[in-house]
Amino acid sequence: MEKEDVKKQLEHNFNAALECLGVKSSIGIIYEYNPIRFNSNSNAAECNNINLYINEAWIDMLIAKNDFYDVKYMMYHEARHIYQEQIIKDYKERGKSCELPATIKAWIKNFDNYKRNTGEESVDANADQVVEIDANAFAIVLLQMQKITTIRLNPNTEKETIVLAQKLGKKYGDKLDEWVKILS
Repeated sequence: MEKEDVKKQLEHNFNAALECLGVKSSIGIIYEYNPIRFNSNSNAAECNNINLYINEAWIDMLIAKNDFYDVKYMMYHEARHIYQEQIIKDYKERGKSCELPATIKAWIKNFDNYKRNTGEESVDANADQVVEIDANAFAIVLLQMQKITTIRLNPNTEKETIVLAQKLGKKYGDKLDEWVKILS
């Protein structure tokens, strides 16, 4: 797959996941070789409320390995983070939201003490966060909706992530047909 095709797929997958979640967003997508933000290929992407930053070196690695599993997985994961942020904002403004207050409060606490993935030595600490487990579980749900059963998870949080994915699968089960169309 050519690099521009990979980028088109990344953008499609990110925007489709946002649509599934009902997120109206004008998040910019920025591809960069940035050794400060991305000092290893274990960090594929980061987002804030303004931009999704994608590690160009990570894309190069996918192409070199001819392994494009993460093209969907990571974009679904990052879209879920945008959703989490929007739910938090909604909760702070209205005092309620479509997620449980306990979940939202856990997300707030986690984002306030967020541990970035800055390379191999920080992967476990990053993966073992409530917002990361939730984003990973959501990505699994979208992959499974498309009959993609391969999962690559951090061994330290794999069980917890799979349990949450099962719960999210039940929660979003009635949206299956609609979401499969959006994701294709």
